Amino acid sequence: MLLPVLRQIEQKALVLGSGKAIPAVPVASSAAAILQGQRNNHLTSVAGGLRRSGLSQAAMLAALKAENMAKCNPPLDEGEVEKIAVSVARYAVSPSAKGEDPAEYAMRVLLDDSFDGGKHLMFCQDGQFWRFDGRKWVPAHRKSIEGRILRTIRQLPHEPASVPRH
Repeated sequence: MLLPVLRQIEQKALVLGSGKAIPAVPVASSAAAILQGQRNNHLTSVAGGLRRSGLSQAAMLAALKAENMAKCNPPLDEGEVEKIAVSVARYAVSPSAKGEDPAEYAMRVLLDDSFDGGKHLMFCQDGQFWRFDGRKWVPAHRKSIEGRILRTIRQLPHEPASVPRH
């Protein structure tokens, strides 16, 4: 699904008029069109699938814009499409989308969400975690770190474990 949408982005010519980009090709035929009242749900569903597959917000937005122009009749305003991309991009990409070890994924999410991607946390030779509080480095108590780890793990999307069949 992603490749056809990205090809549409490359092929779609835009004509600038009155400060707004207007597609040079007509919107999808009425038989295949996503009509008013369904457009937001459709684009949100597409965005969710793209996010689960590991797409970034920028790539997802580009794909949603193309999908909007190709299938929605009439197309949603660009600002509304951007809101959908921003909203869906808040959800973490699942570890399976990145082929990442679940523990590594949990630590990456924790560092991204709580410690500016790891820039605001360090473990020093004194055996102590230190965190940057915005002004200075302060000790980060082990119990506090453990609590954040547990909260992060509880908030992660869970996928059913695969059970081997005999």
